Amino acid sequence: MATLLDVVAVRATGDPDVAVVECGEPGAGAPEIACDVLVAGGGTGGIAAALAAARATPLPGRRGFTVCLLEETDWIGGQLTAQGVPALDEHEHIERFGGTRSYYALREAISDHYRRLSPALAAVPHPNRAAAG
Repeated sequence: MATLLDVVAVRATGDPDVAVVECGEPGAGAPEIACDVLVAGGGTGGIAAALAAARATPLPGRRGFTVCLLEETDWIGGQLTAQGVPALDEHEHIERFGGTRSYYALREAISDHYRRLSPALAAVPHPNRAAAG
């Protein structure tokens, strides 16, 4: 019998034992899934890695790798989605030293969304002030 601590179920108050789950024998009843790439963590970095692997061309005739994304919580996107962080956590060098093409596409899509919602942002090249430097 294996015991698992469900970190999402741990609360600041109340009985901490509710977060302890008996799982049976390790591997018993767990489905086996084959994949080319396993990404552990569904934050923005994990999502970017999974997308990059899925879009890669590993062999002639195949579109991309088979990717499995594991996330221990019941949501993906990390702080960007879980905590409603209003701006990407960028450093002042992102424009000079660069990022990935997929990151810039995500950033532009988010900026375009807010430009459509606000006439005041429509003319702003970088609505995220941290990115504007």
